[in-house]
Amino acid sequence: FVESIVKLSIFGRHIIGPDYWGGLGVVPVVLAGYLFLGIYTHVSAGIYIEKKTKYAAPVTVAGGLVNVGANFFLIPRMGLMGAAWATFLAYVVMAAAMYAVANRVYPIRYEFRRILKIALALLGVLFLYYLPPVEIYSYSASASFLYKSGLILLFLLLMYWSKFFRADELAAVRKMFSRRAAAPPGEGAPEAVP
Repeated sequence: FVESIVKLSIFGRHIIGPDYWGGLGVVPVVLAGYLFLGIYTHVSAGIYIEKKTKYAAPVTVAGGLVNVGANFFLIPRMGLMGAAWATFLAYVVMAAAMYAVANRVYPIRYEFRRILKIALALLGVLFLYYLPPVEIYSYSASASFLYKSGLILLFLLLMYWSKFFRADELAAVRKMFSRRAAAPPGEGAPEAVP
């Protein structure tokens, strides 16, 4: 929805000026890079718990070297997108290296099967997002919104069909919604503190 949000006109003004709309293509790549930066941050907990922070610097330097090298290689060929992909690659390398280092220092059992289910559902939805010709998104704002909303719903359905959600997680969601539905009007929301 990033393009729709950015191009939304509020009192004749946009969140980002039309001169910069050409750069919106980098947003998914940069956001994917930040996903891996988040993974890097998450898996680095082990080196902090065990007070082995000396490993952080080499991993960060490796990411920096990948970024600089990829920038030199990709920017002349791809321009702005090359810089975005260079950042993405640097964060992937940092996440993988930190996982390898931190797992030796402080092993954590991750639920890789569940992570794979998320990745497969995401890839399926992304395929359907990028499959249609670009004209479908410019045909009508409401059609584009409905299609994108349908893809979000499809992602959730794929997660459900792949049995990603455990029974206790589904029970907690059902309980949360049943509690809200059963609450009389005005109740269920936190009271204001005087």
